[in-house]
Formats: sequence, structure tokens, C-alpha cells
Amino acid sequence: MMTLEGLLRRAKQSEKPLYNQFLLEELLMRNLLIVGLISMLVFAGCAMKSVNMQSAEIYNSQGEYNKAIEYYLAEIAENPQNDKAYFDLGQCYRMKYDYVKMSEAFDNSLKISDRFYSEIYDEREELWVKFYNEGVPFFNDQKYEKALDYFEKAVIVDPTNIEGYKERGMCYLQLSNEAEDPEQKAELIENAIADYKHFISMDTEAEDLAVRINLANIYFQNNRFDEAVPAYKAMLDLEPDNITAISQLALIYQEQGDSEKAIEMYEKVLKTKSDKPNLWFNLGVLYFQMDEFDKAKASFDKVLEINPDDVETLMNLVSSLWKAEMYKEAIPYLERVVELEPDNISAWYHLFTVYANIGETEKAKEAFKKYKELGGTIQEKVVSQENKQRVEIINISGTGNKKSAPFELSGAPAIMKYKITGESSTLYICIVNEGQDIMETGGFPELSVDGAETGESWLYKKRGRYYLSIISANGNWNVVIEEKRQ
Repeated sequence: MMTLEGLLRRAKQSEKPLYNQFLLEELLMRNLLIVGLISMLVFAGCAMKSVNMQSAEIYNSQGEYNKAIEYYLAEIAENPQNDKAYFDLGQCYRMKYDYVKMSEAFDNSLKISDRFYSEIYDEREELWVKFYNEGVPFFNDQKYEKALDYFEKAVIVDPTNIEGYKERGMCYLQLSNEAEDPEQKAELIENAIADYKHFISMDTEAEDLAVRINLANIYFQNNRFDEAVPAYKAMLDLEPDNITAISQLALIYQEQGDSEKAIEMYEKVLKTKSDKPNLWFNLGVLYFQMDEFDKAKASFDKVLEINPDDVETLMNLVSSLWKAEMYKEAIPYLERVVELEPDNISAWYHLFTVYANIGETEKAKEAFKKYKELGGTIQEKVVSQENKQRVEIINISGTGNKKSAPFELSGAPAIMKYKITGESSTLYICIVNEGQDIMETGGFPELSVDGAETGESWLYKKRGRYYLSIISANGNWNVVIEEKRQ
């Protein structure tokens, strides 16, 4: 066969135009065939898979994932920019339930190119929904360790979905409340804080206020006031009238000895949110502690303007007036209580006491008669605490924050005994209605103690079920509630 050079030479030597044209056309066709052949060879060379990739894909298709992983890793070692090798490797790890390595492989594939972005997104979303939905029922059933396992997997398979961090943080927080070991408790709290902070950093629209208030409450409950204050202030930047943030800030200022600033917080929000009885009540307590009784009474009266028939509020007001030895001022509120709840044994007992002290003998006898009819066992001439028989309702001890099991009060006179050790210790005792969360509803501690102390305090609670919410640091504590019963 004549070479290309020979054809060109013949075309130049020939004197026949048509023949020359034929030779040039043949030359052109041969050139095109050669170029096409070279292109096909180049394409075939580029598309050819390495032995490692071919072996990995064969083992993968046969379900032999360990062998497939071995060859994918060998391929990646030789060709670190092979995005498909990383993607297929991630799928193998998924089949082995190794979601950490799966996620790492997918991340590496996406660092090289976005060729498999849709597939990776779909796989992550499918797994995230699966694990999240499996975790929720366990959380609702208070099986927090099991729920944590699923939410942990949800975060691993899709670290871009912020809801996983929130739910995992809630599990850590609930488990910290149950933990007895101080080191384990501290670790769980730090894990919850880390998840909440991560959630907030990703929640650029600031849509979830609950996570922010939970983070601030964790700081507060663990006496980390330097961190709690900016966290609550950040909440107020988003929701200026957030009652929980305002109440907790006021408590912090009070704990730090800045009652004026605490009062300022309440008064500021009450200018626009004057329909919040909890805020008025807390403000009244602060005034009482500052011995400003006129202002305290004005605040308590505001509570009753909003909820005139709220027995709990009325009895809390009586309790505060009683502690301030303003017995006579308590009479109209006690009379309102027995009007609303004729079987409120505690109110009848206190009416009897105050009537007897101010010389209202007939009213005192009538109140005492009603008290006895309701089951009161105190003798009319014996009103001193030393001669009263008490029944222990609950006895709880601990070293940090803790919630008690629910217990029932009958409405009879009750005493709360407390003891805390440690010179730099703090103790806040809250009595909360069963089914309520004090961090959501707000409220004021029944008792607050700084430093080592042993003592007791009267309780004035209507009949109902309650639990103790204890906030404490730097000491061991014990709280006992006793009630007068037949």
C-alpha cells in the first residue's frame, strides 16, 4: 500500500488534473481515518478503569463489602482525586452500618467534585429521617439513652441538619438530670451546651428561641452567671418581652446582690406587659426582701387584679405577708381563699391564728371549728409548733441540681426543713405544680440559701400534687417536707 508521502509525490508529478484531484481526496480520507483511529484509542484509554476499581466494583456488586473497601482504598491511594471511588466507598460503609466512615467518604467525594452531590444528598436525607423518626418515640417515653443513640446517628449521617443537634442536646440535658456521678453529669452538661451552641451558630434566621432559652437556663442552673447573663440578653434582643429571660436575669441580679437592677428588669417589662402575674409577684417578693412593704403590697395587689380568683396566688401572697408579720393585712386574702375553696384547711388554720392574735374571738372560734371539721388535729389551746405531730411527705438529698418525684400536699400546715454544707454553697428550692416546667412558666424559689445553713420554713400550699426543683452548687444538701395530718 502506498504511503502518504508517495501519494503526495505522485500528485505533484502528474500532469492530469482529475487524477491529481483523486490523489488529494484519497490523501484527505486517509488522514481523517488516522485521526479518528487515534481519537478512539485515546478515548478508550481514558475510559479504561484501573484493576483496583474493577475489582472493587465486582466485590461491591456481590455484597462482599470488606473486599470492595480494600480495593477502593487501594484505588484512592493511587488516585486520590477519584471522586467515584470515594462515593462508592461511602456506600460500602453504609451497608456495613459504619456511618462515621460513610460520612467521611461522602465528604471527600464532594471535596473533589459535585458529580455525586444529588446521590449523596438523597442518601443522607433518607438516613437522617429514618434515625430521627426512630429517636423521637424513645425521647417521648423518657428513654433518653436509646433516643440519644438514634439522634447521634442522625447528626453523623447529615451534619448539616441542625435539628439533630437540638434533639441530641436535649437528650444530653435530660441524662444530666438523672446522672448521680458528678463527672458524668458535668460531661453531659458540656455536651448539651456544645450541641445547643452549634445549633444556634447554624440557625442564622434565629427561628428557634427554645434552644436559646434552654442554653441560658443550663448556665443559670449551674451557677454560670457570667455566661447566663449574655445568653438571656441575647434572648431579649430577639424577644424583648420574654418572661423567662427577664425573670432569670432578675434572679441573677438578686443573687449577685443587685436588687435594684433586678427590680429595674421587672419594672421595665411590666410597662408594656402589665398582664403578667408571675412578674408582679416576683417583683413583690423583691420589695419584701428590701423591707419596702408598701411597694410589695402594691405589686401583690396587681397580681390579684389580673387573677382575683387564683387561690395559688392568694396563698402565695398570704405566705409573703405572713413572713413579713403583716398578719392583719392577710385577712381579706384568707377570707377570699375560703370563699373560693371552703375546704382549704390551711387557710382556715391561718384565719383562726390571725383572728385570735387580733382579738376577734368569735371569728377565731368559727374558723377553728371549720378547721376541725376538715380534719385539723391541732388543739385550740395548743398552737405552738413544738406540740404538733408531723408526717414526712418527701425527703431528698443531693449535690447539684435535681428534681424530686411528685408528691401530694393536703393543704394542711406544712414545714420545709433544709440543710446545706459548704461555705460557698448555694441552694434554691422551688415547689412546682406537677406537669409544669418552672423554666417555661417562671416562678420564684420558695427558699434561697447562700453558704452552709440548717433551718426550716413554713409552707402555704393548697391541696395538690407537686415536685421539688432544686438548684444548687458547691455543697451537699437535704430537703424534707413535713405536713400536719391525722
